[in-house]
Order: sequence, then C-alpha cells, then structure tokens
Amino acid sequence: MTDQQARNDVASLKKSLTESDDRTLRLGDKLEKLKDSAQEFSIRVARVEERTSMLLWAFGIGIAVLLAFGTQLYLMNGRVFALDENVKQVAAGVSAIRLTQLSAEPTKAENISQTQKVLQQAIAGKIKIDQEVVRNTGINFMQASYTADGKTNPAVWPAVQQYLNYKAFLNRDVEASLGNLEVTTKGYSKYRETVTIIPVEKPPHHPFGVFYAGGHVDPAHAARLEPLDSPQTEPNDIKYYIIQIMSRDIVVLDNMWMKNVIIRDGTVQYGGGRIVLDSVYFVNCKFNLFQLTPRSKDLGEAILASTPTTFNANVNAKLLGKSN
Repeated sequence: MTDQQARNDVASLKKSLTESDDRTLRLGDKLEKLKDSAQEFSIRVARVEERTSMLLWAFGIGIAVLLAFGTQLYLMNGRVFALDENVKQVAAGVSAIRLTQLSAEPTKAENISQTQKVLQQAIAGKIKIDQEVVRNTGINFMQASYTADGKTNPAVWPAVQQYLNYKAFLNRDVEASLGNLEVTTKGYSKYRETVTIIPVEKPPHHPFGVFYAGGHVDPAHAARLEPLDSPQTEPNDIKYYIIQIMSRDIVVLDNMWMKNVIIRDGTVQYGGGRIVLDSVYFVNCKFNLFQLTPRSKDLGEAILASTPTTFNANVNAKLLGKSN
C-alpha cells in the first residue's frame, strides 16, 4: 500500500467516523426530543387526571347535593303534607264550632248565609267536619224549614240544600269502604233497570251511564232500580248499580225504588213524591233542586243521619217484597 492510499483510507475512515458521530448526535437529539415529548405528555396526562379528578369530585359533590336536596324535599313534602292535614283538622274543628253556633238560631238570615259559606268553603278546601256535628246542626235547619203551625219557611231551605251537598262530599270516603266495585257484566237476569232523567244539555251528549258492580248475588240481596208505578217481577242478580252522571242533566228521585244504588256526580231532584230508598249512596251530588216539602225534610234528615240512606215514603212494602 502506498502512502497516498493509506492517507486516503485514513481520510475515508475519519469521514465515516464524522458521519457516524453526526448520526449519533442526531439520534441523541431525537431521543432528547422524545424524552421531552414523553415528559410533556406525562404532564398533560397528569393535568387531565387532575382535571378528571376535579370533575369527578365536582360531580360527586353535585350528586351528594342533589341527594341531600332530594331527601330534604321529600322530608319537606312530608312535613308540608302533615302541616296541611293539621291545618285541615284545625279548620274542621273551627267549622264544627261555627256550625253549632249558627244552628242555634237557624231562622236568622245572617246565620243561614254564613252556614252556606262555611259548608261551601269546607267542600272547596276538602275539610272534613265531624259527621255528628253535620247531622245535628243540619237537622236543626231542616226542622226550622217548617214553623210550629206547619207552614213552610223557604228562607232556611238553601242552608238545608248545602248541608246535603256537603254530606254527599263526605260520602266519597264511605264509597271507598265498600270494597269491590269493579264493573261486572250482567248475569242471567232479564231485569231491566230504569233511571228518570231530566235533560238539560242539548243533544248530542252522553248524560249518564248505569254500571253493574260488585259481582253477582242472590235476588234477595240484589240491586233494584225501577219506577214504583211499574214494578218488575223479574229477579235481579247484580249487587250494585252505579249511576254515573256525565253532564248537567238531572236525576229524579220521585216515584223511584232504588236498592244498592250509588249516584255519582249528579244533580238530584226530589219534589216530595213517593219514594223508596234501600242502601242508596249519594256521592259528590248536588241537591240544589231538592224542593221544600214534608217528605223532602224527612228524606233530608235520613240522608244526614246515615250512609247509606234508607227511606220509605208511603209505599206498600208488601208490593216491594213480591218484586224482589
């Protein structure tokens, strides 16, 4: 090998070493950059974790606050309901005292007006006055509707009607105690129920419906719903009839035999005619067309006295026995 070749080989080797050093430096730079990127990524991940942790913490706090608020709201609703019930009980007691005071002078115009107001407010506020107080004070007004010499005192009658309205409001709870009132189908009986209605609304409209309820029973305990002057000989097997009024049309009681009948949401008219009621429930009814007659007074007293109402006005009981 000549000296020139040796120098060339040395120069080539130096160049290779230099290039290798450059590549090493570049690789080192890349590694440093990669380390920097990894460190930056770690920092970002840490920040994300921190933010996520903060978000989860805030979310957890929010859930806790909502649960606490919901619990407090639930407890508050319970307290509000209890408070409302307490207020109603107090109002019922005050109303009972007020009715007792007003009924002491049932013919006094101011007392008649105030009595109607007390009862109307009780219905609107769903206030349940002691039923014995309602019965006793209401009967005072009913008895005052006739003078000692047998003359009518029409001024008192609006208070009587309002008492009957209130009694029908209270009867909603009594109906609920009857148990099974699910609508049933008609059984084997050929009995045909009849309801007397005075239409008020113009057709077409659906004034009322008669529903069969309570299942089937033997004829002796079955419901009856028919005119007294047209008694049916067919036995019945339905336990209850429910007359559901769906309009402003009027249910007439005169000349009716009703047994195990529930009248709901209707305006009731009675003019003092023949009537037989056997376990009849007036639920949420209006008695604004309940006319002042001796029989109306007696029937009104029977309605206030007990639920259901049983009342017999000048009807041959033997005839009814044959129709059963």
